[in-house]
Amino acid sequence: MNDNIVKADQSLRMKLIFFIILTGIAGIVIYKWGIPLLFKYLENFALEKSALIIEIILDLLILSFMPFAVYFFLIGRKILKYNRFPPPGMKVIRDAPIVQGSKARRRGVLLASVSIIFALILVVMVFQIHNIMQVLLKR
Repeated sequence: MNDNIVKADQSLRMKLIFFIILTGIAGIVIYKWGIPLLFKYLENFALEKSALIIEIILDLLILSFMPFAVYFFLIGRKILKYNRFPPPGMKVIRDAPIVQGSKARRRGVLLASVSIIFALILVVMVFQIHNIMQVLLKR
């Protein structure tokens, strides 16, 4: 066995494929039946309350991506701590060569930085959704 390669975890790969397929099916179901039901439900409310419900749904949808930003930040920090990519104990979906030294640090800093930027973009999007809803309600 080569000590410079982290072998792929087949069960993790299958779990990831299953998650992607399940998420795609859920998205199709929500698009086909959930959104029309939501619009029918919102017809019963005043415009302000309907806008508030839509804003809350959009905020929850946007913030549902925040755990990914946190997870990737933690991985970046772990890469920096161990000065190695992938860090010890991390499962990978395909064989990955072990990178150490300045290249690993660069990857760790990049991953942590991009995850922070991603989290900030998500927060800004939540505020922008609120501002857009306020502008639309004034018209």
